[in-house]
Amino acid sequence: YLFNTDANNMTLSFAAVLIFGWVEAAEAHTVPIQALDPRIAVACNAHPVNNAEVQKTCDDFCAGRCAFVNSSELPTRPHTLTVFRETPYNTTTLAEKNCGDAYGDVGFYLSNHNLPYLCAQNPNSSACAESNAIEKDSQNNVFIQFTIEVDGDFGPYEMCNPLHGWDTDHWECLTYCETPPQCAPWSTQKSHADWMGPTCFCGNGLSNRTVGRLAQTESHHSKPTNKSNPWPSACEEKGMFEISLFEKCLNGTVMKRVIGPNATAAGCCDACLATPGCGGWSMFDGLGSGCSLIADAGHLLVDLNAGDPCVSALKFDAGLGHINDGILGGYWYSLPEAGECKGFAGPNDGSGCTWKLKEVLKVVNSTCAGQRIDAGVQAHAAACFDACAPGDRDDPTSACYTVCYASAINGNKTAHPPLAPMSREAVVAPFLAAFTSDDPASGGCPGLHPPTLESTHNQQRTRVHE
Repeated sequence: YLFNTDANNMTLSFAAVLIFGWVEAAEAHTVPIQALDPRIAVACNAHPVNNAEVQKTCDDFCAGRCAFVNSSELPTRPHTLTVFRETPYNTTTLAEKNCGDAYGDVGFYLSNHNLPYLCAQNPNSSACAESNAIEKDSQNNVFIQFTIEVDGDFGPYEMCNPLHGWDTDHWECLTYCETPPQCAPWSTQKSHADWMGPTCFCGNGLSNRTVGRLAQTESHHSKPTNKSNPWPSACEEKGMFEISLFEKCLNGTVMKRVIGPNATAAGCCDACLATPGCGGWSMFDGLGSGCSLIADAGHLLVDLNAGDPCVSALKFDAGLGHINDGILGGYWYSLPEAGECKGFAGPNDGSGCTWKLKEVLKVVNSTCAGQRIDAGVQAHAAACFDACAPGDRDDPTSACYTVCYASAINGNKTAHPPLAPMSREAVVAPFLAAFTSDDPASGGCPGLHPPTLESTHNQQRTRVHE
């Protein structure tokens, strides 16, 4: 490649190498997907409904026979994405972290909006006690807007969280783990279905370096199963989802038993929702065996063995003012450190890396961006907020504020007059305005420069001009 193959004229043309090397790199950014990697034209089954389908999906993914994306979605590779991340002030990198598009990241913000109320009411509740540093401490967080390049061969989404839920200097992505290292280590992870779709462990390391993607939907935490034939819509609508579908059984302190004609899945959901402190229920001996209502505090999720008859439900809404994190749609991404492109390497260049930071566009205070979103919510549900006591209208620890906020996002048909939900465009528009201007009068937020961002900027300058 470097030399003229004529033995009488074997000379090295350094200029030609530079020119043709540059042309080759440029062409790699415009070649259609199918010409580069036929497997992306085949989409993996992202919605397996039993263990056999999960294993088949993961076998195909790990062998490179499919990806979690359709070829029509990404016309060229690598593909450039604009993503956002709410993060502690001291954590401004993307490696071993989650991020989302605007709809996905704002959905994450909304889903935590009732935490101030829940934690004020019961600091020991699972919703409060199990929340990590990002979810709890928004006043000391920032939102960062990035552009990244990805190879387009998306895999299953992974949860990337700070160690122990609070050590924001150390993070880890695992197939299903909210509080590393109090989870199975990477080496013992396995392919299975969880609340966010299939997770695949590839012994060849593919799953540990692939960019994960999750399509956010309002109902992705509730899926039907043949155990309950199907899961009652009344349970799903009230925030009770079936964890036995994902080989889990709820255990813990039994508050009371429900037996007889009311011991159906729907009846057990109603009984739990009517019992203060109930976190879910289990029919340990299968359908028709009566259900045990399990206390929310200190509950356990026990792995089921093959053939175990347990049917079990968990109260996902975690209390007053719940907003589903998929309410706005959009995507979440997981960016494993093992897949990061460093130096001059890039996605689809043969180096094996899967994603690369292109640019840090802007950093803003989470409180500032959040206030922009909140102002839009309060304007939409002004009548509800105005009916609150004067001290409660702007107090996120008050029940009135929490209910009105959730009603604006979810809609409330029982309100007088009925309140229609905000459109997702209306919810996200003020958030995007925070990044397009520094002027508060225009809805903007001042740009910040966290000390830990300097090394990111230094790396990014090299990448932009390479």
